[in-house]
Order: sequence, then structure tokens, then C-alpha cells
Amino acid sequence: MRADTTPALFLRAIAPLMALPEVRFNVVKRIDGWLQHVKLQRLALQLLILVGLNYGNATDSPQEKSVLARLLQMRMLKNKNVTSVFTVSLREMLVRKSDCNMRIAIRLLLENEFGHVMSRHPHNVSILISMFGFDRTRAAE
Repeated sequence: MRADTTPALFLRAIAPLMALPEVRFNVVKRIDGWLQHVKLQRLALQLLILVGLNYGNATDSPQEKSVLARLLQMRMLKNKNVTSVFTVSLREMLVRKSDCNMRIAIRLLLENEFGHVMSRHPHNVSILISMFGFDRTRAAE
């Protein structure tokens, strides 16, 4: 579904299903577009929080790792509301769960930052700084 044709009722209906990894994976693929749509932004922010709360271990399944990778490459982080909700969601994903999630997130960010110039994400450094603010000792390991 395109972002402009997604009904708000659909976003409300998938909120209880966010415990399923397949649903989280598909939501994260489209959440950037939903965040850009004014009428869907509030519901998309709720889904972003639910992704963070229901996120599992990145080492347990490749789908969870790709959810983390897609979230770290979100383009809609220019808006202050979206950035604050994204930070809370990321904190839930990385600090509340096991240490491996923090390591994998840092590895993904560094691979992107030191990778090809055209594929670099503009928010890599700010996300890394906020991760060190979450838990300095675990981020430094």
C-alpha cells in the first residue's frame, strides 16, 4: 500500500498485532511514508513505539536484525516529534533487551557511515551519540 492510500483504520487495526515479527518487519518497511503523511503521523508514531516495545533479539532472527537496520536508516528524523519518539523507541529496543542488540546497532551504523558515500545516512552520528547517552558502558563494549 502506498502511504497516501493507507487508511487510518488499517493502522489502528495492526497495532495489536505488533507482537508478531512479520508484522513489525512490514510496518517498518512503510513507516517512513506514513510519518510523512500528516493525517497518519500520530498513528505511525504509536506504531513506532510499539515496534520498540515488542522488539526481540537481533541475533535470534534475521528479520529482527533487518527491522533494526531499517529503523536506523529512517529518513523522517528531521521532525522534532518524530525524533523524540524514535529515540524512545530505540532506547526500548537497545537498553531493555540484551547486550547483543546494542552491538548490532553500533555495527550497522558504523558499516553505513564508513561505507559508500552515496549510501551514508545523514543521522548516523547523532544516533550513535544518543546510543552512548542510553548506556555508556554497554555502548563502549
